[in-house]
Amino acid sequence: MKLLKCSSLLLLVLTISALFSSCKKDKGRDHVTLPGTWKLTETWGSIGDGTGNWAKAPESPEVKLIITQNGEVSGDVLTEVQRITVVDESHLQVQLKESAGGGQPVTFMYTLSGNTLEIQGVCWEGCRYRFIKVK
Repeated sequence: MKLLKCSSLLLLVLTISALFSSCKKDKGRDHVTLPGTWKLTETWGSIGDGTGNWAKAPESPEVKLIITQNGEVSGDVLTEVQRITVVDESHLQVQLKESAGGGQPVTFMYTLSGNTLEIQGVCWEGCRYRFIKVK
């Protein structure tokens, strides 16, 4: 009987150990979300011919983009944007303010990796912005 209890206990411990060791952290998904305060770090400049380069944003004063939980946009960059809605893992639906044309939403491309956000607007010059999340 004692051998049966020890075997049952050993089997239980091995089962629990297997369950815990089989659980792995999902490394494929970033857990940073779009809402928050983002500091502009770089901007892409081009003359519209497909070539261009990244230029560092000024350190002072900091240029920030603030996105609320409901997608409202404020701050010192993308000032013509009223609201941002995430469409999928690479596209944003952008609603412009009335003063900037309002009307139909525009689709921007974006990447979110770690605490870095890159947004590519719709412009001939290939305008892009890089941000880091500050809160």
